[in-house]
Amino acid sequence: MNPSTTLDFMKSCAESRAACINCAEHENAEGCANQCRTNAVLAECTQHLIALNAPQATEVAQLAIDSAKKCDEKCSQHQNSHCQACSKAAKNLAEVLAQYQHQAK
Repeated sequence: MNPSTTLDFMKSCAESRAACINCAEHENAEGCANQCRTNAVLAECTQHLIALNAPQATEVAQLAIDSAKKCDEKCSQHQNSHCQACSKAAKNLAEVLAQYQHQAK
């Protein structure tokens, strides 16, 4: 895997983490905070494992993909800006990590 691609994967993880933390902190009655926090933690963990080129990275990436899809599903239902930003970042993360898994094979 070339370094610029690895950096792109890591950036997507960081962007999703930031958007999810922001969403969780602004959440009122939407009910998405727990999923957003979970996604943030998995994105951060995946980012670190990708940076280390750890053998567990693809397995944890699958957990992050599943979490990001759930996060996108929940947050896309809400019209406020923090949920929409979180949804967009989570959807992107799922797509980018699927690319990562494909390249890591």
